Amino acid sequence: MSQDSLAVDSDSHGQPDPRDVVGALADDDCRTIVEFLDDPATAGEVADGAGVPLSTTYRKLDRLVDAGLVTERTDALRRGQPTTRYRRAFESVRVEAGDGGSLDAVVEQRSTAADERLEDLWTELRMETSGGT
Repeated sequence: MSQDSLAVDSDSHGQPDPRDVVGALADDDCRTIVEFLDDPATAGEVADGAGVPLSTTYRKLDRLVDAGLVTERTDALRRGQPTTRYRRAFESVRVEAGDGGSLDAVVEQRSTAADERLEDLWTELRMETSGGT
């Protein structure tokens, strides 16, 4: 399977700043969460599995999502509530000095299997048809 490379620099539009990537990976709780997130998990599952308090887990997951290191997917409504699952989004991260001394972070994205992409599309369709956002 192929992997996509995502070059992240401070001049990119809509991409996280390399300082966000490095800062998130320098945080002990963020690293613990990333190590746990090989498979999709809810915030509660992450908190339990990583041994991080739930309130801290939510903040760290937001930081990791903003840095492009974790993806979040909201599943269709179950018991009246959507379920958000988080997953590590990368295989590797490389930090390089770019032109003019700028900092670049190259994130090797995880490849997504066809069945996972199909599941994501199906979930989105169910959310749209059930009135979810």
